[in-house]
Amino acid sequence: MSLNDCSEKMSTAKILEEADNLVEHIADNINAVIYFKDAEGRLIFVNQAFEELAGMGKSAIKGKTPFDFFPHDMAQLHRDNDALVMEKQQALRFEEQATGPEGVRTYVSTKFPLRNSNGKIVGVGGISTDISEWKKTQQALTDSNQKLERFVSVASHDLQEPVRTIGLLVQSLMRSDLVKDQPVLRQSLEEILRSSHRLHSFIQDLLQSSKNGAKDEILEECDFNKIVRQARENLRIMILETNTQINAEWLPKVLVNQVQFVRVFQNLISNAIKFRNDQRYPCIQIAACQKGNEWRFRVKDNGIGIAPTFQEAIFKMFKRLDNAKDIPGSGIGLNVCKEIVEARGGKIWVESEPGVGSSFFFTIPIIEVGVSNQVA
Repeated sequence: MSLNDCSEKMSTAKILEEADNLVEHIADNINAVIYFKDAEGRLIFVNQAFEELAGMGKSAIKGKTPFDFFPHDMAQLHRDNDALVMEKQQALRFEEQATGPEGVRTYVSTKFPLRNSNGKIVGVGGISTDISEWKKTQQALTDSNQKLERFVSVASHDLQEPVRTIGLLVQSLMRSDLVKDQPVLRQSLEEILRSSHRLHSFIQDLLQSSKNGAKDEILEECDFNKIVRQARENLRIMILETNTQINAEWLPKVLVNQVQFVRVFQNLISNAIKFRNDQRYPCIQIAACQKGNEWRFRVKDNGIGIAPTFQEAIFKMFKRLDNAKDIPGSGIGLNVCKEIVEARGGKIWVESEPGVGSSFFFTIPIIEVGVSNQVA
């Protein structure tokens, strides 16, 4: 062997050694658990995050298997997942658990086959990201939603009787001699009766919604022309008092929950009326068109408009415009619209010019009737 050949081999070995050191350095500075295992499940490479999880150094870890660190059932799941990656010969994602200094932690693990220079699978590599805090937050939200559903159920049930009593008293009063020659009073009582019926219907819908829950929510093919008419009827007094003009073009039939989308249009229309321009009567235009595999709806008004800096923030809970402090409202209407639309796989946004008006858009994916009648 010549001196040049020897020097070249030494140079190559040095390059490979430096490359290995670089890979190890990068892996140690990634905020995830990284590891390589051979075909028998023995660890051949781990990063610093794995050291911290196992509570021992790399030299002590190498050659061990998950059964040396974790409870048997937990380690067996890791081993089964590794075997599936080698069987499928492709990268797969799993949710796994591991015990460490902070107790049991939950990880999302992306595992992939390791191949030698001939392409033969000789082991499994993995990158595991800790999602324990996210899981806790998710569980807290689930618990909170369940409490809210129980509250809505109880409150709706308790409200039914007084609303029913109001309706009965008004009907009794309308049959009495007191209103026989009082057309104005009779008209007012009729309006109270209609409002009590709408309130009773709303409470029934709310109660049914709390019973169903989001997972059991039934979807139906709904005529959006009827949905808009119902929303307008619910806002009839507001529309009359403000001389609001509403023009609705033909609207499609879509697979949705009718009660929810009556609420969407009711919120958008009432907002358009409340945030009207004092210099002109409110005018609202409602339309829809098909864009690819979704329906796009538009509710356009000629109100006070929304500054660009607020056009995303207004969809957040309790967020209201700075120039609308004297306008009644809780600041949850648009957030409710956002949740309903996004639950159907759509999105909602606004395009607006201050002083001119706003156009609220939302989309709903087109689902063939009969493909699914329940939310997964």
